[in-house]
Amino acid sequence: MLKDRIAKIPNVLTEPAPDVEILQFTLAGPVLAVRPYCNNTHYWQVYFDTNRMIRDSFASARYPVPEQHFRVQSPAG
Repeated sequence: MLKDRIAKIPNVLTEPAPDVEILQFTLAGPVLAVRPYCNNTHYWQVYFDTNRMIRDSFASARYPVPEQHFRVQSPAG
């Protein structure tokens, strides 16, 4: 579970517990709000460690990467 993995990141506070919520649903998939709490001193370390953990977790789960397809058409003439 994502919340459990976030809680194991160094310097993430146990109280309040990390938040993981769905912000919205899009054609590419759900957009998550992930909020680990930490002391301001550790903000960037927690920020980058959290993003890395999300990337690694989703890659190992083999979630599909959203794709966007475009069609380019020349004007008739």
